[in-house]
Amino acid sequence: MVVARAFQLSGQPAAATATDAFQLTNGDWAVVHLLAINNAPLDINSAEYKAVQERMNASVGSNEYALYQQALRQAAKVEKKVATAVENQERVVSSSNRLY
Repeated sequence: MVVARAFQLSGQPAAATATDAFQLTNGDWAVVHLLAINNAPLDINSAEYKAVQERMNASVGSNEYALYQQALRQAAKVEKKVATAVENQERVVSSSNRLY
């Protein structure tokens, strides 16, 4: 929780100091004071940047497909038909008469 809170502070301009105090889940208090915020230089041609970009694109694609599937399920009209004992018996007889 402390690390997450420190990274929330890092959204401020570069070289700025930031301080935050907050209560932890166990009741203790924490104070986070950043002396400087140094953003890493962004190299859009690096292999690491391209790999992260590909993972993000794949994640977006997966999320869109999941939403598409969810929409199809919600729009689907499913009818349940309960088979009678006679229909079930006919299926058993039919499947046992097949030649392999």
